[in-house]
Amino acid sequence: EAKLPDIRIALRIFSAKVPVLRLHCGAKGGRNTWVDVSVGGSLLRGACDRSVYAMLKQDKLGISTALCRMVKLWAKRRRLTNTLKGGLSSFSFVLLTIFFLQQGGEANAAGQPHSLPPQSLSSI
Repeated sequence: EAKLPDIRIALRIFSAKVPVLRLHCGAKGGRNTWVDVSVGGSLLRGACDRSVYAMLKQDKLGISTALCRMVKLWAKRRRLTNTLKGGLSSFSFVLLTIFFLQQGGEANAAGQPHSLPPQSLSSI
């Protein structure tokens, strides 16, 4: 019979920019785990999405967007995007693809180097 862990609130920080609850999870005689749970807004919410969109928009040929879609489809077909089982999200695969392109990775069939310029969140 599995022992269910006891969960208790160890710390509340509601005055922070992002409120945090620190939870203590552990069963008697078992392993103790601390979990920080945060909920709430960030001024940068969606900034990463906008940054990715801006970088992909710079590619007039659409090669970067096509490669991102192909990588997402490849990962999904191989069941690599199940985050509940330890996989990466499809957006993570997009970020990895963009990083590859920023490093000068070759993306088109002709073998011509195709890269995206580095971009920071502050430039949006």
